[in-house]
Amino acid sequence: MTKNSITVAIAFLLSLLAFGCVFVLPLLTKTLINTPDNPNKEVSGTTGKQRTIWLLFHDEGTLLGTVAVVGDTRTLTLQTIGIPAETEITSGTQLITLQEAFQKEGEKVAELLAKQTEMDIDGTITLSVSAVTECIRRISGNLSYTLTEPVGRLPASTLTLTPLQIADIFRYNQWSQGVRGRAQIYAELTALFLEKALKKDTQSTFGILSEVSDSRLHISGFVAIQDDLALLKNTSCTSKVAEGKVSGNEQSPHYVLYH
Repeated sequence: MTKNSITVAIAFLLSLLAFGCVFVLPLLTKTLINTPDNPNKEVSGTTGKQRTIWLLFHDEGTLLGTVAVVGDTRTLTLQTIGIPAETEITSGTQLITLQEAFQKEGEKVAELLAKQTEMDIDGTITLSVSAVTECIRRISGNLSYTLTEPVGRLPASTLTLTPLQIADIFRYNQWSQGVRGRAQIYAELTALFLEKALKKDTQSTFGILSEVSDSRLHISGFVAIQDDLALLKNTSCTSKVAEGKVSGNEQSPHYVLYH
């Protein structure tokens, strides 16, 4: 090979490397799942990242509740935030509930809710109750949980709940604490699931989620957050309900978020 040929070959290889840096790496850093083109939220002055994934739970198309999962690799914290399906949001010029918006917009309601709560949205996963039971059966296994009141045949006690029993809890809507109590239970059960799921093989978990969820999950997004998941695998997950107040009546309650 002549000296001129070697020079041309080196120039070609450098061009390929530049192409990879400019065009390929951004693809690998896209976040998980049906997400707007949001960059990762960099925590000012640190190398940590905060990500917020929104979970939408429904039963045959009726939204039951929403949980925001917020993970921060700087502080190594993980939190679930329950938001009732009866929460009021603005859609266009209308003030409607999340449940009503979900009927019209599908999982785009997560974007509306993120805007109203001024929270990030790095991705959305929509799960039916049937999908939830599959995730529990195949990923986390039974969950130990303390019920503070009876649910059907389940007593108020600390129980080891099977996937089908958790499905019954998800569908139950007669909680003594109303819509806020239901949102709290969704947040707590999601936190328990996450603590167990993060200790499992994350690639297998991604595959199961891709199979059972209503959302389109992208492998590039999984690659982007794989290191973050590893950092959070031994983190205890806390839970809470988004601050707000209940308005309306028992037959048609609304939840109004505090700003």
